[in-house]
Amino acid sequence: MSIRKIWRVGVISAIATMLAVQPSSAVSLGADYVFSVFGLPAMKIDIDWASKGNRYKIDGKLRSAGIGRVFGNIKGDLSVDGATTDQGWQPQNFAMNYKGKDPWQGQAQWSGQTLTMLQTKPDNRRKGGSAWIPLDGPARNGFVDLFTGMVIESDTAGGVCGRTLDLFDGEMRMTLAMSAPKTVNLSIKGAPKKGVQCQARFTPVAGYSTKSSSRRHLAKQTIQIVWANPVGHYWVPASAVIPHKDATLRIKASRLYGKP
Repeated sequence: MSIRKIWRVGVISAIATMLAVQPSSAVSLGADYVFSVFGLPAMKIDIDWASKGNRYKIDGKLRSAGIGRVFGNIKGDLSVDGATTDQGWQPQNFAMNYKGKDPWQGQAQWSGQTLTMLQTKPDNRRKGGSAWIPLDGPARNGFVDLFTGMVIESDTAGGVCGRTLDLFDGEMRMTLAMSAPKTVNLSIKGAPKKGVQCQARFTPVAGYSTKSSSRRHLAKQTIQIVWANPVGHYWVPASAVIPHKDATLRIKASRLYGKP
């Protein structure tokens, strides 16, 4: 499995498995994650997100680590900004850039809850041909980018898991159904001693090729996600186990932090 596949399936689809309804009040949060394949670290990603008043902003940095360095000096960055509303955070501008083998760029814009602009390089619609399910028409309404959704607001651990999420990874729209809350122990800097584990099921909706064996495999699997609340009733991903068809991808936070 190439480092490019780890990035797209791991950072995008995998992080997408760790998402939910956005918080409505001011908050500053951050997390440092390590992505491992075959039990060995391959990538690190640091994410900071904050809201103040009626605006929010997210910044993230990716870099190769461990066996990932075999594939060269791989880097990535992401940014999102948008408005805080009574229904939660609503993205307005999204950008993600991956540099290294098989580079990828994506930009998107929203007006309200409708996606109005989407550009990716390369444009995988051409590669997908007749098997490509376009992200057009009604499919462009009613979802948020996956990084906007990385914070859950819930007063109880059980309330974290009982939801179906509607998400966008820079190219693909998907749903994620979470269930089966279970209390687990945590040992992460900045995190409480207890977290909640959810089982999740992934379903692609639009912006993908039906020929993708990775997506077909992932749709048949159960993904395990653990959440932690480093401050107040705000929950962020602490770890996840994603059964990719080529190798199991594991994600774990090395540090979490939060300020109300």
